[in-house]
Amino acid sequence: AVVSTQSTGAEKGFAFVMDGRKCGVAIKDEEVVSVEEGTVTLSLWFHLTNRCSADLCSLIYRYNNEGQLYSPLITIDRKSRLHVTVFFGEEGRVGTLDEAVPLGQWVHLAVSLRGTVLVGCTSVGRDGAAPRCQHWRFNEPILYDENNGDWQLGGNFYLPGPTGYFGSLRLYRDQFYDAEHLMDAVAEQPTDIWDIAARKGYTMCRRHNT
Repeated sequence: AVVSTQSTGAEKGFAFVMDGRKCGVAIKDEEVVSVEEGTVTLSLWFHLTNRCSADLCSLIYRYNNEGQLYSPLITIDRKSRLHVTVFFGEEGRVGTLDEAVPLGQWVHLAVSLRGTVLVGCTSVGRDGAAPRCQHWRFNEPILYDENNGDWQLGGNFYLPGPTGYFGSLRLYRDQFYDAEHLMDAVAEQPTDIWDIAARKGYTMCRRHNT
């Protein structure tokens, strides 16, 4: 199953405006039971207008029904490098994508996880030129439960969100792709987000102190 903000949250498919505050956009999951626990692929388009004003800014995270963080927590630092934190109970491990993402351009981020393996890829621009991928393997299975919790784009009680725009988030339930095939698998592009100069119809973030 595939869930997209362009069909479940964003008005007319326009991007969400993020203003760097501790607020975000909650993405409510459909009531669909996941078949394969611990497996998911996500595809996120975003556009940064300024560097993160804090040590870390929150791009997207998942929390369970008790408000605790689940894998993955995706953040960006002052140097515009992406960090993907995955959890094993109370403990977390961080995978850092070495290549900083640019300002003023649409960036496509794809993350896939299953069991002990995490894969992360980025490409820049509408044509998806020169994707860069990295993968990590951990000693323990990554904590992820599709049937418990929700997703949120942007900031939260602990971290501010970035300054810029979120295009779309697509979740590919029960699907995993290695570094060689990930970007091809999530190649479908969002619609109606490219002309950010107009800003017409864009949705401001809502405060959500999870």
